Amino acid sequence: MRDAERLPRRPSDRHKTGNPGLAFLVCVAWYGAVASAFLWYVDRQPVAASAACDDSMCFSDRGGWLMFGLFVGAPTLLVSGLVSLLVLGILAAKTEIKSATILGSLAALPALLPIAWLVAAVTQ
Repeated sequence: MRDAERLPRRPSDRHKTGNPGLAFLVCVAWYGAVASAFLWYVDRQPVAASAACDDSMCFSDRGGWLMFGLFVGAPTLLVSGLVSLLVLGILAAKTEIKSATILGSLAALPALLPIAWLVAAVTQ
């Protein structure tokens, strides 16, 4: 028998961390939860414009929030999604976290915390 055959096998390097594909799906699910919560909030806003509105460019509360989501929320989600991809790549390469759920949640956290702060500041 050779010496190499008697040595115990080492685990493969690709199994040191959680599956990056599943971690990416967890990260996307967090962003889906944020978008769903925003759409749920917008759906609860009144559709009619206020009575104090003049004829030029008057939006209802729902229309105002939809404009905010389009011009502020969507670019913010895009940039924070790119940050999450970068963080996911770094976490997958540098850590030995075996859970894809934890890995994806940690990747989404640095980008979603500023969004939570922005929502809290706007709704006050």
